[in-house]
Amino acid sequence: MKTSLHKGLIYNDAFGALRQKALRERAKVMIILKILFIILVLIGVTFVYDARILSGNWFGFGDQNEATSGLKILGFLFAIIGGIILYNII
Repeated sequence: MKTSLHKGLIYNDAFGALRQKALRERAKVMIILKILFIILVLIGVTFVYDARILSGNWFGFGDQNEATSGLKILGFLFAIIGGIILYNII
């Protein structure tokens, strides 16, 4: 049976192949998560900056100031949560 030397340890080739496959799958998942949380941050920033426009288009009730402040708070939370998780992933 063939063996390979990896970081000072000897692995069986079958286990090395499985480990490489698992690392590739993990890398794919990490890229998908990074993209997801970047989109979350972008949505949050968009909610903060365009809150008045969005509240005018989405909500029809009279007090636009409450809807605007709610969207700004929601956008701030999205941006902060997405940024913290993105920082921990990278």
